[in-house]
Amino acid sequence: PIAYNIIDTSKVYLEISTTNTFDNSKDSIFNEHLKSNPTYLKFYRNGRVGEFKNINLNDINDLNPKKAESYLYRYKKGKFIVQVYFKHPQCGECFIKQTLNKISNDTIKIISGDHISTYIKKDIPKNYLIYKPEW
Repeated sequence: PIAYNIIDTSKVYLEISTTNTFDNSKDSIFNEHLKSNPTYLKFYRNGRVGEFKNINLNDINDLNPKKAESYLYRYKKGKFIVQVYFKHPQCGECFIKQTLNKISNDTIKIISGDHISTYIKKDIPKNYLIYKPEW
């Protein structure tokens, strides 16, 4: 599938910056927070993606999908979409569609409304690829 030309399911993606295109006054504060509280995306086969926060990449157990926020992705009509699900008092069970763009071999951007998050690909040991998400 074309999706696997865009993302690599044998790596994780570290969020390195977020930009608010409408109001960037708080971008530097948020990006400092990212340095001390890293966020990673791990893409799996069959349209699954996990968002991991504050994990130790040297600990195989930290990449257990049960410790991640569970999302879905799909590639359709030339667009790579990540669907983020969450609960909220105003909408109940809601989801946001985010667009993923490959910038280079090791960099992706995810666009959600006025926010653009940039991620870089990071290696993980091959023996870490034992997990399969259950969502």
